[in-house]
Amino acid sequence: RRDSVGCGGLEPHPGPRVRGPHLRRGFVSPPEVAQQGAARDVRSSLRSFEADCLGAGGLLGELDSRCREVTTREASLRENYRREFEERRRLFNLVQELRGNIRVFCRARPPSQVELERDHDSGGAVCVAFPEGGGLVRAENDRGKSKGWEFDQTFDFDSKQEQIYKEVSPLVTSVLDGYNACIFAYGQTGSGKTFTMTGPDARSGKGAALGGATEERLEGVNTRALDELFTKSVGRANEISDEISVSVLEIYCEQIRDLLSEDGGAGRERK
Repeated sequence: RRDSVGCGGLEPHPGPRVRGPHLRRGFVSPPEVAQQGAARDVRSSLRSFEADCLGAGGLLGELDSRCREVTTREASLRENYRREFEERRRLFNLVQELRGNIRVFCRARPPSQVELERDHDSGGAVCVAFPEGGGLVRAENDRGKSKGWEFDQTFDFDSKQEQIYKEVSPLVTSVLDGYNACIFAYGQTGSGKTFTMTGPDARSGKGAALGGATEERLEGVNTRALDELFTKSVGRANEISDEISVSVLEIYCEQIRDLLSEDGGAGRERK
């Protein structure tokens, strides 16, 4: 016998009984609604991302074109810089050659206070004169006869260390351009060679006597040349790499000695 059970005016389903909720046709559960909304958001985000990618692709293409243009301009500028550098190098060293590959300067040391007091008592006086214009030096002997010598440049008693170095500083540039250069001082003992090339000796106090008690820089030619050499080398480090080495030699009694030798204090004799 089949029992008939009414349920809200509907006849029961003749099939087998199904466990779980029975959903009406067209009804969507809340979890499905959330999933569908998330899917719509993802699709929208994908479309927006695709649009951004298209825009970025165009921007990247433009940037790539500009990068190639900048690279081309950089190569052109580097080539122009190289040509100008070579031309400057040629002209600069041509001027140095025209001034003379070998130049001889004369600097007179001012008399010390001791010398002035000693010669004053004996009636002595300064016997060296520097006529204006040109590199002429005139000296008068004890019999009153005057004789002149001509140099490429002369520096009188009032000359400053900066003036001396200004005349030889272009050689530092020539060295960095690959040319050989040599600067040295010669003269009798006590003529001021060490002061001109090195500067005052702080231990002996001779600097004050030779250079005067002024605020001027008293560094000599050697110190200033090395300072300028390293400064210019660092300044062009991005274009040129310089390798700098130092040697210290002594010429005494016609013998050349290496003062940086490890053989001892006297130095190793060189031929």
